[in-house]
Amino acid sequence: MREPDLPAARLDGAEREIRLLVDHREDLVAERTRVISRLRWHLHELDPAWASPANFDRASAFARIKFHLEDFSGIVADLAQRLLTHLHRLTEEIDELTAELSRRIPVIAPALLAIVGCGSLTAAKILGETAGVTRFRSKDAYARHNGTAPLPVWSSNKARHRLSRTGNRQLNAALHRIALTQARCHPGARELLARRKAGGDGGHGSTAYPQTPTIRRRIPGPDRRSQNLRSQHAHPRRLTEELETVPLVAALEWAEPDPGTGDSAMLL
Repeated sequence: MREPDLPAARLDGAEREIRLLVDHREDLVAERTRVISRLRWHLHELDPAWASPANFDRASAFARIKFHLEDFSGIVADLAQRLLTHLHRLTEEIDELTAELSRRIPVIAPALLAIVGCGSLTAAKILGETAGVTRFRSKDAYARHNGTAPLPVWSSNKARHRLSRTGNRQLNAALHRIALTQARCHPGARELLARRKAGGDGGHGSTAYPQTPTIRRRIPGPDRRSQNLRSQHAHPRRLTEELETVPLVAALEWAEPDPGTGDSAMLL
């Protein structure tokens, strides 16, 4: 190995139990998605004109589908009944795991829950994927591990940064969910985004970067495809391409919010 002294990732005790619960729940959610897809197809085959429920994981949907299937017979209807029963069982188990995680996380990592936009499932995901926060020498090392540290690039003698596609993508997705929630409902995060956009840091209609393409231009027609391909690398950075280091190392060390101010931690 090039770096033989790197600390090893360790999952022991309560952290390992959280990781096992999260992984098992995600497996069940994936299985439920497959069951719903098969059930939708059988219901469509039985009655193409019937409007099925939008969400199949609710008690009202189970009752409605079961009542609808009583009017049919045959192998397709029998398979649909079996899938419905399996779907109901999966949903109950998923809800039980969610409740178990919601009970454990406030005891193990209360500081993560203090971060705006971080719920029990997201906190459990971060805790399990980090595998021991003490193995990171600094918050910058942790940012590189989770893919939030921007990568420096140079073009035309101009230093800039681009979004990192490396690191732990499961951990990165959990942080992304927190950021999206803060951008939607947290005043401090909204002020930061407004200030960055006002300074010309990405966004459509920016005064500093008027050449930023619109969504429509991102889907080129035959007459514009070659033009857009030539200009793909000429556009300036986007808002998400110059991320600040995420201050989650302290939170993962289970530090409580500041008792003097009572303010909770903010990701952005």
